[in-house]
Amino acid sequence: SANLKPFVPHEFGVNGALQGSTAAFFGYVGFDKVCCLTAEAKEPQKNMPRAIWWTIAILVVGYVSATLALAGLLPYTDISAIGGFPDAFETRGVDWASSAMAIGEVVT
Repeated sequence: SANLKPFVPHEFGVNGALQGSTAAFFGYVGFDKVCCLTAEAKEPQKNMPRAIWWTIAILVVGYVSATLALAGLLPYTDISAIGGFPDAFETRGVDWASSAMAIGEVVT
């Protein structure tokens, strides 16, 4: 999509992209819970690494997909820092999706 060019905006550069990606770190805080739960599982030495790798893979795919979807909906300069997806869908005229995303943000 035209919104994905340039992939890394010149005013932010690679450093800006890396600084922005540090916010995704907090999505990985749940690994402590994964480690605690898998320690109680059958064969924890075998299953804990699997659980951690699967969790990382699922989160990475989810975050990258969401980021590309949001950047594809709107140019990065128009994305709201407060309500990214709801505002993006509202801007595109998809009110039901905007409402669904807003409810999802409140519930989660």
